[in-house]
Amino acid sequence: MPKLDRKIYYWDTSALIAWVEGGKGWPADVVAGLDEIAIDVTNNKAILCTSAIIQTEILQGQLSTEQISKIEALFKRKNVLQVNVDPRIGKKASEIRNYYNFKHCSEGMSRCLGARQE
Repeated sequence: MPKLDRKIYYWDTSALIAWVEGGKGWPADVVAGLDEIAIDVTNNKAILCTSAIIQTEILQGQLSTEQISKIEALFKRKNVLQVNVDPRIGKKASEIRNYYNFKHCSEGMSRCLGARQE
């Protein structure tokens, strides 16, 4: 179990794909935020959570071998947690997604894609 004294981030499929594609088509602040999170996770300074459903949502046929390897390497880390979705988690995910809907992102898109617990 990872230490709980680190920042905790959650990425959905959009964030993961934006990161693995190098931010193609995303604003610079989003790309910078995702890269910062990825560096913190790689250096074991943060915990990254994602839904187990992300495996279903990622269409590997649209990703290069290098991109798939990058995702697989990320998921092998002990500080990257895939959360199973039960009704309670699904409801909370819906609440978070509604809260961070694009109309609430005046502070910058990185808050939407890299919502973090401080």
